[in-house]
Amino acid sequence: RFTPDIEPVGIDEAFIDITGSFHLFGTPLETCKKIKETIKKELNLTASIGLAPNKMTAKIASDIQKPDGLVVVTNETLLSFLHPLPVGKLWGVGEKTRKELERFGIKTIRDIAKKDVKTLVFLFGKNGEHLWCLANGIDERKVELEETAKSISNEHTFEKDTLDKDVLKDTLMYLSEKVSRRLRKSQFKGRTITLRIRFEDFSTFTRSTTIKAPSNFVNDLYEACISSLGQFNLNKKAVRLLGVKASNLVDAASPSDLFSDSSSEKKRENLQKALDKIIDKFGEGSIARRSN
Repeated sequence: RFTPDIEPVGIDEAFIDITGSFHLFGTPLETCKKIKETIKKELNLTASIGLAPNKMTAKIASDIQKPDGLVVVTNETLLSFLHPLPVGKLWGVGEKTRKELERFGIKTIRDIAKKDVKTLVFLFGKNGEHLWCLANGIDERKVELEETAKSISNEHTFEKDTLDKDVLKDTLMYLSEKVSRRLRKSQFKGRTITLRIRFEDFSTFTRSTTIKAPSNFVNDLYEACISSLGQFNLNKKAVRLLGVKASNLVDAASPSDLFSDSSSEKKRENLQKALDKIIDKFGEGSIARRSN
């Protein structure tokens, strides 16, 4: 509603670039106020906003006055805002990096900014230069628009490595169900189905199958993965992880195959929709398929 330039970074957080649209709502500050007002009016939720010249500073500013804040940082106040803050506020500085910085007497963002960049590179490698740039208010990262999903996948790591073929097949069926359900929820079909397998020695392999027609049916995914599983000798090394991925995605509304039996395809779709409704109502454990 306020800009098409949106980069989600979590279930309840996003970067938005209002550079090209704020004039439609007044000033940048007025635009932020209207966003907060709209969220409160329509969802009865508070929201915190950081308005700043770059992504990192906006992220920090949005956290300063939670849960109902609006913090504005301008180009003129950028460094005076950043420099007194503890170094852990820098985007990308986790607990381990913070402790390492403090070991060298670096406790605030100002401390990083005052350091010679070559010293930081010597101490922290390429990341040292990145930290110096951020501490000086330099962050050229753009708001990246959310892309259409390129693949949908699920994996399972066994609590104990297994040689049991029935367990492997049941797990592949479970994963195929998860992926096929997510495909339908996202309105996609996949043409390429990939099996990922990791053995007890952590050697990891992938095998991909391009199926005749794009599909989001569990049986199509499962059969492709079982075929790929047959390429491995499962008698010598136990399996640690299995994964199923659908890629080469197309819109689910597009026809699967011009030469397929459309009535048969429709029956499969109707059956799957009925099963999905049952699972939506009673949970994923309400229906169980058996692997062959």
